[in-house]
Amino acid sequence: MESEQLNDIEYGHNVDFSELKTASEVLDDYLDSIYNLNSEVVAALEELRHLDEQCEKLRKICKECQDKSFACMDSEQKDDGDKDSSYWRNMAEKYFEESLQKHDEKIAITDKLYNLLTRHYDRLDEELARNNIHLDG
Repeated sequence: MESEQLNDIEYGHNVDFSELKTASEVLDDYLDSIYNLNSEVVAALEELRHLDEQCEKLRKICKECQDKSFACMDSEQKDDGDKDSSYWRNMAEKYFEESLQKHDEKIAITDKLYNLLTRHYDRLDEELARNNIHLDG
């Protein structure tokens, strides 16, 4: 008990030596958590892929609407062309806004994924430090 109190004084914090894990226990726990983390990462990446596909479709539709708007301006008379041209321009803007929303969703997912991975790595670092384990590469 006296040596534990000395460690408390020396390191400036309470250490319960009965709760310390070996390096293999810490790494086994970490590998188990990686197995669970895998499904979360895969789900996030699949969602990003799905949003990428949606963004690409919206980009193509927006481009088509833009091309039709320019074609209307070039080919029709001013009074008739303004209505058609403005319709296609408005449609292009609508699809562009939808695309921006999808990009915002992608950013939110990547932020969530980054935070998830950061917490995971930080937890390993804390566990290694708490158990006074140093990994040499």
